[in-house]
Parts: sequence; C-alpha cells; structure tokens
Amino acid sequence: MTLVERIQKLKAKKGFTLVELIVVIAILAVLMAILVPTMMGFVEDSRIKSADAAAKQYYDLVKTFVSREEANGRGLKKTVKADLTIKVSNNDGKDADITIGAEALGDTDFEGTGKVADFSKNLETYLEEQLPNAKNGSAAYVMIEDGAVVQSYYSDTDDAVTSEPVFDDDGKNSDGVIIGSSPKVNASE
Repeated sequence: MTLVERIQKLKAKKGFTLVELIVVIAILAVLMAILVPTMMGFVEDSRIKSADAAAKQYYDLVKTFVSREEANGRGLKKTVKADLTIKVSNNDGKDADITIGAEALGDTDFEGTGKVADFSKNLETYLEEQLPNAKNGSAAYVMIEDGAVVQSYYSDTDDAVTSEPVFDDDGKNSDGVIIGSSPKVNASE
C-alpha cells in the first residue's frame, strides 16, 4: 500500500472534527447555564411546598387532638394562649419520638379534668401514632389562641422554629432556612 493510498484511506474514515466537538460543548454549556438555575428554583420551591404540607399536617393533627380533648371534657379554656414546640427524633430509625415543650402550657386552665402533664403526654402519644415516620431532627411550632389552633410552622431543622419566625423571603427565614407555614404566611405579611 502506497503513501497516497494510506492518506486516502485515513480521509475516508468518518468522525467529528475538533471544531465540531468544541461547538457542541459550547452549546451544552449555554444550555446548562440556563437550565441549572431554573432547576434549582424548582427544587427549592418543592422543598417549600413540602414544608408547607408538613406544617398543615401538624396544624390539622393538633387541631383534631384539641377538639377530641374538648369532647372528652379535658379541653383548653377559650382564653388560653399557648405556643407548643414539637421536636422529632427517631434515633433507632423506626418510630418517631416526639417531645413537646410544655412550658408554654404552664399557666393554662383546662376544662373539666384536664392537666398540663396529661395534655402534653397525650398529645405526644397521639402525634407519635399519627406520624410514625416523622423526619429525624425536624420540628414544628404550633400556636393556640382562645382554645383553638391558629397557626403552625415546620422545619427540617429543629432549632429553626422555636418561636414565630420572621420571613425574609417566601418560605425562608432570615438565615435562609426553609420553613413551612399553615395557614400560609408570606414574607410580605
């Protein structure tokens, strides 16, 4: 085989040139620059919606529990204002262990036979039954006024909702931690 035949054989091989490969890489880079920030926004929005759903779940569960206690003659008096801090730990990876900061109920008056210790323990038990797979390290903050649940907040971080949060951005506090709320609270409110 002569040198000319070899060169013709090499030219006959099909493939991409270096310029073509660089153009394709440049196009992919531009698409990534556009899509990655957009996708990050979708991920953050879904985390906020998930936190809002968890806050709604705590809101509904505590509201149901308060109504049930009232029906059983152990309800909160209508003048009660209390803020409950609910923390979740499940170190064994199985059932959630829920702790309620009952100090907010210290001066609470109950109807009938209700007591602070009973209310807190019964609520812990009820929430553990209803939320056996609650996320480890998460927390909720539930506000009760006039004997009714009025607001709840939820975060995957247990120290993010120890009091009513201030939102700098919808769904995020001043530290950038995502916090769900029910009913929904926006930064502008």
